[in-house]
Amino acid sequence: MKKNKIKPTTDDPSPDYESAIRQLMDQISRRNTRLEWFKDEQKRLIQEVSEKERFVQAITAHLAEKERSDQILTTQVQALSAQVQAITLHAQGLSTHVTEKEQAVRALTAQVQAITLHAQGLSIQADEKEKFLQVLSAQVAQKEQSVQVLSSKLIEIDRSKAWKMAMFFRRIRILLFPPNSHRARLPRR
Repeated sequence: MKKNKIKPTTDDPSPDYESAIRQLMDQISRRNTRLEWFKDEQKRLIQEVSEKERFVQAITAHLAEKERSDQILTTQVQALSAQVQAITLHAQGLSTHVTEKEQAVRALTAQVQAITLHAQGLSIQADEKEKFLQVLSAQVAQKEQSVQVLSSKLIEIDRSKAWKMAMFFRRIRILLFPPNSHRARLPRR
């Protein structure tokens, strides 16, 4: 831009002076227009920056909310992990307990089998003893029958006259020759 050196005169306004004033007024008007435009643009930009700041604040708040949510979820995940570890330890304990119980069941099963085998052996022995008892019962029955036969024979003998006579002679012998006496030993020599 050129600087126009205008020499003002007080007497007579020259057309150059008026033209220069008009030019200056036009320039001032254009600058005012531009200044208004800049002010409007500044207001628009301030408003836009304000909206963007509100948007940034909203995003920051949203991000903070997301971070809090992430922290809560992280805490929940840690709590769930701790629960999973506790459950895993409990499951291991239960597994050990089940293994012990299974071993106990196996041991008891082995004892039951041994007892069953022993019971079978005892049952076989009982059967053998029952058979033996039947044989003995049969022998006892035979002996009782023999005893009855012999008892009846003894009773017959005891009631017989020959027995009574033999007993009479025996008593006489005991009177004449008492047992373990000198007279009892003499006939034996």
